[in-house]
Amino acid sequence: RYFCINSLFTVIIALACFLPEVGLFVDGDILPKWYLFGLSLCAIVILYGTGSHKDVFDLHIMKLSLIAVASLVSIWAIAESAFNGWIAARGPFDNPAGLAMSLSCVLALNMNNDRTGSGRKNNWLQSVLATIMTFAVIASQSRCSIVALMLIAATIAIQHKRRFLWAVLVALLVSGTIGLSAKKSASTFGRAFILQQTWGMVAEHPLKGWGASGFERCYMLRQASFFERHPDSPAAMLADDIHHPLCEYLLWWVDYGVAGLLAIIILLFYPVFEVQEKGLRIASIQICWFAAVSYPLHYPVIWLAFILSWGTIIRQGDKS
Repeated sequence: RYFCINSLFTVIIALACFLPEVGLFVDGDILPKWYLFGLSLCAIVILYGTGSHKDVFDLHIMKLSLIAVASLVSIWAIAESAFNGWIAARGPFDNPAGLAMSLSCVLALNMNNDRTGSGRKNNWLQSVLATIMTFAVIASQSRCSIVALMLIAATIAIQHKRRFLWAVLVALLVSGTIGLSAKKSASTFGRAFILQQTWGMVAEHPLKGWGASGFERCYMLRQASFFERHPDSPAAMLADDIHHPLCEYLLWWVDYGVAGLLAIIILLFYPVFEVQEKGLRIASIQICWFAAVSYPLHYPVIWLAFILSWGTIIRQGDKS
């Protein structure tokens, strides 16, 4: 009984991660996802605590639910891009990066450890769905997620000892990243400007930081001051309302100083070295990469992978 109810909430969590926009909310692209995700996760925790046994959560059901929902969203994203002149698809997210990071993470989570015997039965279907999701990530035109796709492909190539394929993937990675950066030169310049200003904030208070929400509280004032001193700066044409430095490590450093930087590094990198499940390990590597170039912790799928990784590590410790 507990297992069936938990399975239901597991499916709801997968749906929450890709929930379409709800117009009743001011931030209809993100907040509904978090509300449904949080409520479902709390329900599972409560059932876990009241269940007659502890093995009521099935990681396999979670993975199947995620890949099923992500595949439907991928078809939506590809169609959205195709019918609008191949613009960057964003699907049910606030921007293309959110879609691409979430799909890339699902792809990583569904890399099986078992490729023999019964593990091969559904490989053909998973390969088809993975291909659809890959095209959706490409349709998003998100540079950081395309790099993440190359990471998955390179892992497969190394696993099967195909060095030539690995070399080809590295070449495609470099050329693709350069090409997209050239195509999005304004975005690249804007990112560089934000990082430059953020490093200035770090340099002022490197040890203690600016306090909780320090970046959001102080960055715009710093940016305004810069443009007052440099009214002819090319960055003035790209100025926007900035709430994140596009780097989780820098955000935690600005807000909480060196302690915050060390905390986020340990929290994100520890699963890379300790988790034994291959899909979770690759997802953890992706999260570390996303955190360096974007704001992945803004999205429920990333947190789900993070929670699953740490939960798996804790269970590994209990078994040993």
